[in-house]
Amino acid sequence: MRLPRRPRLSAMRAAAALAAAALLLAGAGDEAMRPGAWERRTEFVSATQDGKPVPDAGSEPDVRRRCVPPEAANAARLILPPANVDCAIVDSEIAGGVVRFRGRCTADEAGPLTLTGNGRYDAGSYALDIVTESPAEPAPVIVTMRVTARHVGECAPGDEPLAGLTR
Repeated sequence: MRLPRRPRLSAMRAAAALAAAALLLAGAGDEAMRPGAWERRTEFVSATQDGKPVPDAGSEPDVRRRCVPPEAANAARLILPPANVDCAIVDSEIAGGVVRFRGRCTADEAGPLTLTGNGRYDAGSYALDIVTESPAEPAPVIVTMRVTARHVGECAPGDEPLAGLTR
């Protein structure tokens, strides 16, 4: 039986958008994020529906540089997700180099999503695994993405400015 394509693709797109937006650790917990240029890499890890791998679900890693100004390094908590995804973090813990969070999101095409994140951080790097679950028909779609980032020096022309900060 071939599974309907649209719901699982929508869920995977929403998961990728959430993971790509995750610049979670700015100023969080007990260590401030180092200001300057950060390189963030978002990678697809896996996607399953009804316990089976979703074929052709993977994509090339997305690598971007962002410029974190000094005032944002101490003030920021989260980068907001893209405009087509509405999320609320319902539980989070950021301390001692460890981050954990749970949230609920609604994406335009994918509908409601639950997400969990677990990772490690310090002032110059972080690694975060994000799992999203969408109640797609005929079975939920579970997508795992990995986001890693590291401080790479001073900001340069062409680096994306940091935007969408919340406290």
